[in-house]
Amino acid sequence: ASFTSRRSAQARADAAANIAAAEGERFSQVVDNAFDAVITTDRDGHIVSWNRMAEYMFGYRAADVTNKELAPLISAKQTTEEVHKELLSLMQSKASKRLSRHFKAQGIDRSGKTFSMELAVSRADVHGEPLLSIFARDITEREESDRQIRRLAYFDTLTKLPNRELFKEQAMRAIASAKRYQRIGAVLYLDLDGFKHINDTLGHDLGDRLLVGVAERLKSQLRADDQVSRVTEDDFPEEEQSIARLGGDEFTVLLTEVKTPSAVTAVARRIQETICRPFSLASHEVYVTPSIGIAIFPDDGSDVDEILKNADTAMYHAKSLGKNNFQFYAEDM
Repeated sequence: ASFTSRRSAQARADAAANIAAAEGERFSQVVDNAFDAVITTDRDGHIVSWNRMAEYMFGYRAADVTNKELAPLISAKQTTEEVHKELLSLMQSKASKRLSRHFKAQGIDRSGKTFSMELAVSRADVHGEPLLSIFARDITEREESDRQIRRLAYFDTLTKLPNRELFKEQAMRAIASAKRYQRIGAVLYLDLDGFKHINDTLGHDLGDRLLVGVAERLKSQLRADDQVSRVTEDDFPEEEQSIARLGGDEFTVLLTEVKTPSAVTAVARRIQETICRPFSLASHEVYVTPSIGIAIFPDDGSDVDEILKNADTAMYHAKSLGKNNFQFYAEDM
């Protein structure tokens, strides 16, 4: 009876061990084939496990990185030290509850190329030893998609300049800053004289090329000493914007921290001179001139819409005086 009882207990234990082994194998298969890179490290930051997606993302086989430091493969977008500080704080925490962190970082693959990642890091104690579980997802394509959406929302597709929406956002901040620090700024509203005639006679393709040429000349004339910074789609949205295409043949220029109105006059004259030079389009030599309206903020308006409206009014006043000139807004207009 005792022997039978021992045999029965052993059989149950063997069956339980087999079930546990099968469950462990299934779990390993799930982790190994997960959509995210799944990495575990010990208390010293050395890699304990590394699934197939981690191999694909970083370019290293598990055998190449096991027992190696994870730190050289991850750097924060801000500083490498910040990521490592986050991981270290998790590992050294005395809290008994499950701890986790979420942040963005950059991975460094075998070739040295960096890519954007989202990291979900959690700590667990296994047999009294802390273990970090790291789920990493490559978000390079998603970030590029987000950038493309921002380009479509905030940039003119023809000239690559900021559009009306982005210009208004930047002008709103500039006006608020001018009020706060008792400074002045200006908005120049440009309309091309004779553009419709060129567009109608030479065709829209050449008209578009002319608009691109005007945009390039505007960018070339706004130097750093105008207290204006230029922007490209690559460094959006950190930089202040200066030039925008509102639509058609209408452009705006934002000048910030202007010392005197005479400085605005100098910029307007320079813009006028550069646009008046002939444009070579295909076999045609084309001439256009700008009518420019200028509104000074915050004197000529308390918000973006009012400033744009008044600059637009000044521009039409410039056209009524014979075109190819610039006018500052005045209430009697």
